[in-house]
Amino acid sequence: MAWNYPRLDMRPEKLKALTQFWIDAGEGYGLGSKIDDLPSFKDPDHKVDCSGFVRWLIWHAVADTGNSVDKYTASTFPDGSWNQEQWVKSRSYKKSGFDAGLLKDGAVRIAFKDGRIRHVVLIANGMTFESHGGKGPAMRRWGSKSWMKRCTVYVLTPPEGM
Repeated sequence: MAWNYPRLDMRPEKLKALTQFWIDAGEGYGLGSKIDDLPSFKDPDHKVDCSGFVRWLIWHAVADTGNSVDKYTASTFPDGSWNQEQWVKSRSYKKSGFDAGLLKDGAVRIAFKDGRIRHVVLIANGMTFESHGGKGPAMRRWGSKSWMKRCTVYVLTPPEGM
């Protein structure tokens, strides 16, 4: 089956390794905390919020694939969960649903929680990769929080074999 949507080349195992790198460093969550210099930033030495962490993850997961087109596309991914959702929508990434996030199919998805307090996470193989209040960078099972069912989900990297 052909994939007729935009795609970013990322691998779930790379997202897991990058997130574990931050968890091991013990840095926490900081509302509004961003990472300004994505290409050179390799040492998690300060707090980061959800959109700053997702932006950092996408940059490093794509940069390591060696795909220069995807690397350029990832470099245009903005900060701020609202801005990130507009970026995804404007590029016509495939809209998905809650249940797709539970699949262990090698796809990488992005989910946006709307409302007064917004949130953004990456999802792959049933796990989230995110930075959240009270914890900082973390992984948790997709569906483990009730708000996850109210998220809008898009596919960034299609399932394996597509």
